Amino acid sequence: MALLATNYLAIVANPNVPFKSTTQMVAWAKQNPGKLTLATNGEGGFPHLAFEQLRTMAGFTYTHVPYKGAAQIMTDAMGGQVQLGIGSYTSMSVQVKT
Repeated sequence: MALLATNYLAIVANPNVPFKSTTQMVAWAKQNPGKLTLATNGEGGFPHLAFEQLRTMAGFTYTHVPYKGAAQIMTDAMGGQVQLGIGSYTSMSVQVKT
């Protein structure tokens, strides 16, 4: 077996969410079952499955909102239509830096 690639993910949040870290997000999600909204690039994609692993390990629930791509995820996360977005670091980093 050999390592072929490394893929870094970024979780982006609307600035108005009531948490500022992943630890705080998990605590908030546990206190507010099903109220956390997360946009991904689609059902069963790598970002969705990675967040599902976090959910399983930490024991919280959320509402999954599948999108077609990172640009719309960022637009809706910034606009407050969803609280969080997850995607590849390279696709999210330009807007995060801006």
